[in-house]
Amino acid sequence: MNFDKLIYELNDIDEILIDEIKNRLHDYNFCIIRGLLDPKLIKIAIDSKLSDYVKNNTDSSTTGENPSEIRNIFMKMSIGNARHGGVIRPRFKRVIYNPMNRTNTFGLDFVFERLAQVRNVLSNKDKNFAIYKIEEGLWTAARIHQFPVGGGFMTLHKDTVLPNILKDKKFSGSFFQPLALLTQKFEDFEKGGGIALINKDIVEYENFATRGDIVIYDSNSIHGVQDIDTHLKFEQRSIKGRISGLATLYEMRNDS
Repeated sequence: MNFDKLIYELNDIDEILIDEIKNRLHDYNFCIIRGLLDPKLIKIAIDSKLSDYVKNNTDSSTTGENPSEIRNIFMKMSIGNARHGGVIRPRFKRVIYNPMNRTNTFGLDFVFERLAQVRNVLSNKDKNFAIYKIEEGLWTAARIHQFPVGGGFMTLHKDTVLPNILKDKKFSGSFFQPLALLTQKFEDFEKGGGIALINKDIVEYENFATRGDIVIYDSNSIHGVQDIDTHLKFEQRSIKGRISGLATLYEMRNDS
């Protein structure tokens, strides 16, 4: 297929034509926005602050954290069927939470802010809705996903849990999941990467995507991550692999 149809290029978030993005999602359940993030600044942050943090800190377990912990800087491995999320969704990845009301620990807050703004614009909300404060009982869970070399992956799936939460809370917008590509295939990892079901074909979209691209999913998108560099050894204190950034609306929950 002609992948140019999946890529929407612009220079400023105010240039987004919402209907055009929604039409592409309607046709392909997938879209890429290019031009809103500086890949050079992303690479600097990954190679310095993020790499140092992972190297010098330990991972929490896959489950068991208190809701208050992920509203601070928090790092864990997410491994297994993930039945704790309400669905069976096998994966092997690291998750690092970096809430927007905290310090710019990894030098990536400009990525998370832009992702959240794209999410909000597509949902017909104020551009800065729930980014730096709780609104409508929701907050922005800015986080990093690392799929490490040595087998990082996530099975093909639809996002179902978060759309249902938004529906239950009578959220006035629609569900969109913008995801920033923070690494470059064939540079940071060799094999595998982000995949999506497009026109009934499983497409490894990072074969034509680039660092700084913003991938857009909606509740109908089927997507995942193909095994990352299984021919290499997994190193737990390393940032090597495929890395993405997300800025998702989470429900504000009481601590337990």
